[in-house]
Amino acid sequence: MKRRYRIAIYIGLSVIGILLALVAGLFGVLQTGYARDQLRQRIADATAGSSTAVQLDAIEGVVPFDMQLVGLRLSDRVGTWLTADRVSLAWSPSAGRGAPGFFSCIGNVTRSPAARFVRSTR
Repeated sequence: MKRRYRIAIYIGLSVIGILLALVAGLFGVLQTGYARDQLRQRIADATAGSSTAVQLDAIEGVVPFDMQLVGLRLSDRVGTWLTADRVSLAWSPSAGRGAPGFFSCIGNVTRSPAARFVRSTR
């Protein structure tokens, strides 16, 4: 009976160890230049057909906890309406439990975004 418990504990600890190793590996991969470029490209592709397209020159810092978006541009069908040289984003796992994340940005708003739908008042 003790042997069964010991085997179950070893299996359980092995599964937990493998999961922790996978999470650490994925976190490490996110810190590479290739992964950041892929993330930047996916953001641009996902927003390309929407009412507001997002373009980034680079993603720096520790993704996803303390990162900077460099060369942020938001545009609509008329053109670019917001540019920011550097946007800082800080997040912690406790942010979901009521603790706020941190966001700072210095940018230029050239105009208001174009209206998505124009309704007639007639």
